[in-house]
Amino acid sequence: MIPSIFLTIVFFALALWNKFGPKDSSFSEMLGLKQIEARKNRKQHKLFSNVGYYKRYAAAAEKHYISLSAGEIGLKVTLATAGVFFIALIGLRSIMLALGCAVVAFLLLPGMMINRKRAQMDAQITEQVPRAIFSMSSALKAGNTIVQAIEIASKDIEDPLGPELGRVYLLVKHGDEELEKALEQLYLRTNRHPIIKKIVLAFQVAHQAGGSIAVSLDGISKMAQHEIHTKEVVHAYSTQGKVSAVTLTVLPFVCAFAINSAIPGAFVEYFYETPQGKLLLLASVGLTIIGWVVILKVLQKTFDV
Repeated sequence: MIPSIFLTIVFFALALWNKFGPKDSSFSEMLGLKQIEARKNRKQHKLFSNVGYYKRYAAAAEKHYISLSAGEIGLKVTLATAGVFFIALIGLRSIMLALGCAVVAFLLLPGMMINRKRAQMDAQITEQVPRAIFSMSSALKAGNTIVQAIEIASKDIEDPLGPELGRVYLLVKHGDEELEKALEQLYLRTNRHPIIKKIVLAFQVAHQAGGSIAVSLDGISKMAQHEIHTKEVVHAYSTQGKVSAVTLTVLPFVCAFAINSAIPGAFVEYFYETPQGKLLLLASVGLTIIGWVVILKVLQKTFDV
C-alpha cells in the first residue's frame, strides 16, 4: 500500500514539475543537455512513427490541424501506459488487473492527448487574438493594405497564431489563394475559433464591400477582451469542482492508510488476498476514473474550461 501511494505521489509531482516548473534552460544549454535530449527524443520517436495505431491518431490530429506526430503520441502513450501498469501492479498485486488498467490507459490516452492539445491551442489563440487585432488595426490606420496588415501581425505574434497569419499572407502574396479563401482556411486551421471567425468575416466584408476595417477590428478586440475576462472569472469558479474531484480521489487512499495503520494487515488481508476484495478495489479505481471524466465533461460543457 505504502509503495503504491509513494509512486503515485512521485508521478503526480513529476507531472506538476513538468507543467509548472522553471522554464529557464540556459544551464541545460551550457552543458549541451538540450541537444542531447533532442537527439534522444528523435530516436525514440522513430520507434513508434510507423506503428499503425499511432499513425491513425496522428492522422486524426492532422485532420484537425493539430501538430502531433505518430512518434510523439507513441512515446508519451507508451511511457504513461507503463507507469499505469506498474502502479496498478504494486497497488492491486495482480498482473491481470494491472494489464486491464494498462489496456484502458492505452486506449484512452491518445484521444485525451489530442483533446488536450486542441484545448491548449484554443487557449493560446484566445490570448493572442487581442494583440493580433491591435497589430493589424494599427497597421491599417497607418495606411497599409489588408494583406500588409496581416503580414505585420504575423511577425508580431508568436506560435500558434503568428505562423498561421504568415501562411495567409504567403498564400495571397504568391497568388496561390484569394484572400477570402485563405482566410477561410485560417478559420479551419484554428479549429473554428469563434473570434477568428469574426475577424475573417470583417476582412471579407471590407475586402468585398469596402468600409473601415480598422473600426471593425477595434470592436472585435473589445469583444475578445470581454470574453477572455469572462472565461477567467468562470475558470476561477470552476476550480472548486476540480478541487472536489482531487479531494474525492485522494480520500480513499487516506482512509485506507489510516485503517491499515490502526489495524495492521486488515486492509491488505481483505482487498489484496481475496477475489472479492480485488474486484472491489478494481471497481473503485474504475469508478474514480469515471467520476473524473464526468466532472471534467460537466465543467467543459458548463464552463468551457
